Amino acid sequence: MALWSPLTAVASPGSTFTGWGNSCTSVTPNIVTMNAARNVTATFTLNPPAGSGWIPANRICPTAEGDDSLGAFALPNGQLAAASAKGISVQGAGLPFPPPAAFTQAAYVNAGWFHVRAVIRPDSSGIIAWPTIGTVSVQDRAADGTYTGTRQVISGSGNFMLGMDGANNATLAYWKQVTGNELHVITRAAGATSFADPIGQTVATAVALDLRGLVVDPDGAAVVVWQEAGALKQAVRAAGAGSFGAPATIQAANVGGTTQYAGPTVGANAAGRAVLAFYDIVTLQYRAAIREPGGAFGAPVDLGAGRIFGVARTAVAVAQDGNAAVLADSYGPETACPMGTYWPSAAFGSILRFSVASGSTSWTTDGAIGGGSGSNAVWGTLAGGAGSRIEASWWQDPATLQVLCDGSERTLQLVAGTLGGSMTTVYNDSLLPKGQPSTYNRIPVPSSVMDSMALNACGDGVLVFSINPVNNFGELPATAINDGIYVASTKGCP
Repeated sequence: MALWSPLTAVASPGSTFTGWGNSCTSVTPNIVTMNAARNVTATFTLNPPAGSGWIPANRICPTAEGDDSLGAFALPNGQLAAASAKGISVQGAGLPFPPPAAFTQAAYVNAGWFHVRAVIRPDSSGIIAWPTIGTVSVQDRAADGTYTGTRQVISGSGNFMLGMDGANNATLAYWKQVTGNELHVITRAAGATSFADPIGQTVATAVALDLRGLVVDPDGAAVVVWQEAGALKQAVRAAGAGSFGAPATIQAANVGGTTQYAGPTVGANAAGRAVLAFYDIVTLQYRAAIREPGGAFGAPVDLGAGRIFGVARTAVAVAQDGNAAVLADSYGPETACPMGTYWPSAAFGSILRFSVASGSTSWTTDGAIGGGSGSNAVWGTLAGGAGSRIEASWWQDPATLQVLCDGSERTLQLVAGTLGGSMTTVYNDSLLPKGQPSTYNRIPVPSSVMDSMALNACGDGVLVFSINPVNNFGELPATAINDGIYVASTKGCP
């Protein structure tokens, strides 16, 4: 007759239980069926000291082409969460992250740029939203990580944003395709288990529309940002109001209604001070607009010149005290490679940094602070923390022009650290040399370097990113090399 023996792992002070081995494979508590001799292993890891910096990333699961629905969350209970289409992985700072626990409904793997979103309450419970096929799935998550209530399905077919005010009232913005495209905003009162009206307010309708940002203040005031028919627009909700006001233009469309900007990104702190950054493809300038709590984004101003190669991307973060930073890609002029070499041309990229002090609207151009070469090896990420602290991460590929032209093997690195301080390599790999025949040159590059970073109040941080190796034709190799979801973290709390 089989007996069941319950096992519970209890870590000593200064260490953390990280998983079972041998006959146990689940999480604490564990049940072992005693119908034969069993060996059980419990693994504990020493906690890193506070201020120990970023530790190298560990791979938590494999991925697939387009598996870029990432999210990073810092919980008040000291835990950090890394989300992907595979689910959510939770761990303390400075420790290897476990495989993710799956969502109650599988996420849409090809969701592209649509991140997993979450809003976290002071007790570390929260609301999770993730992309599913043609819809957005929303469900409550308890402080212990278990899903509660019933998953709500919202009929949104594109990007979505989630916010929460200081009274735990939630706001969800999403766009959906009907005859055209519609931007909807719905609300959920504190204590409710679902969004009562999944249609809510239709803020905008256009043939071409894409949601770019949502900021919700502690008092319930909010602003939503979207792109529409070549223009950047916004709508504001006043504190205590039940709906958003009329749309207003932030950046007008180019002559003829074509888009004049690229890579618009919104970042904000908990108080609601926010920055919108983007690239002006006509003037070749990176630009930014600032929003103070309760208000709208002001007129954009030029930050500095940059040159994009393919896709322009900006990263934005606002620290607790209101200091803000923007990271932007910039690529030098393409250089023709000698005839017969691998690439017809090569271009070196770098990370540009722009910053603005708390209470100020005057930006400082800090110039190039890092980066590398090639069209996929820069892509910065930022997160704002306590005080004036901002953490940064970017890809770098330190190669010579000759190496680029020849298609030789070269290093690929992801670095992370406090902005303005020293950077630590958290991922280190190689871009493989060209292969044969020439039509199948397999060069794994991080084509899907969708990064997401978060910090908690005392300085613990998490960075999640994906590696989807492809060749220079955008194809997935027959055998993916080092593909997967990776997580790095930093220990800042005592």
